[in-house]
Amino acid sequence: VTIELETKLSIDRFSWIDEGSLNVNGLRLSGQNDTVLDNMKLTIDIAGDGEVLEHGFSEIARRADAGLLDPTNPDVADALAKYSVAGSFGKQFNSGDLVMHLGATDYGDPTSLDEYLQAVDFELAVDSVTTSGSEGSATLFSDVLLQGHIGPTDLVIRNGGSSTRTLANGNEVSGSELQLDTHFEITDGSLNWDAADVILLFNFAAVGIEGLQIHNRRGDDTL
Repeated sequence: VTIELETKLSIDRFSWIDEGSLNVNGLRLSGQNDTVLDNMKLTIDIAGDGEVLEHGFSEIARRADAGLLDPTNPDVADALAKYSVAGSFGKQFNSGDLVMHLGATDYGDPTSLDEYLQAVDFELAVDSVTTSGSEGSATLFSDVLLQGHIGPTDLVIRNGGSSTRTLANGNEVSGSELQLDTHFEITDGSLNWDAADVILLFNFAAVGIEGLQIHNRRGDDTL
């Protein structure tokens, strides 16, 4: 089953409440510049025994094998090594595994690695993050804005049947498990760090952070 997705999500507030509360106020998830978060495709499959299904960056490996991408690029070479399985490209699953893969509807030019990696853009905005309790309330962060790209995301429910496994602490649990594998890149971010103490030694109140980036572009290294 394949489902094309587009959305724009706004949440006024969500809170975690214990003795006090931690509140995230004015959360918005959208495309960049407050547009619709779109160009997403969700594929849902029930695997057969030993079936190889699309997973992670397996599309990069498939394109490289077809001669569309340069196999000497370290990221492409890593995808080829990781996702080439028994003449196919992806990950091998067991009978009855539920496999959900989120990718892009349109990756653009099939010979462009950059267009593949930047096919789905997103923006996450938060008005403020606050805490409150019997002593009052405090604002930890405000005006949080993160922009970037969403890469392949996989949610897999491994069908272990009636089998069990033993954890390191000795507890016995079901052999079935839920696996989440996701990729993203933050290309620009900013926030106001309004109030925070680190081990009571360094006070970072009223600090603004701009131009934040999170990625794995480290020369020939590959994450």
